[in-house]
Amino acid sequence: MDAVTGLFQPIGEQGGAALCGSVFKVEYTDCGQRRVYLRLYSGTLRLRDTVALAGREKLKITEMRIPSKGEIVRTDTAHKGEIVILPSDSLRLNDILGDKTQLPREMWSDVPFPMLRTTITPKTAEQRDRLLDALTQIADTDPLLHYEVDSTTHEIILSFLG
Repeated sequence: MDAVTGLFQPIGEQGGAALCGSVFKVEYTDCGQRRVYLRLYSGTLRLRDTVALAGREKLKITEMRIPSKGEIVRTDTAHKGEIVILPSDSLRLNDILGDKTQLPREMWSDVPFPMLRTTITPKTAEQRDRLLDALTQIADTDPLLHYEVDSTTHEIILSFLG
């Protein structure tokens, strides 16, 4: 039994491990607030930390929550193995916070290219902006769906996996 328990570090015993976390989910609240779910693979994340995004700018942690005993609660600190919920308009699916070399395995960061394409048209011209807003929100939460507006025909082209 000691051999098995020796393989696992209890939450909170991190020493000086470098921070590494990956965004695995994006959702919108009923009020329209964008939240990202982050899995911490190593290190400790603290409120008011400024952390590097792999290959991009830095992010200031201004609010964070964790699941605890069946509820989502505010916290000042999160450790390796925990899920952290952050309000963020800049984080995207599969973004890596901190040192990506600390990932436990090679993560699937390249999203497969969508195989199917179609055009969609709103019933009325007034619905076009609402449709584009909805597609933006859906594409933000689903990495297998993309859309674009053709610069010549102005058609809305939707790309997705079957």
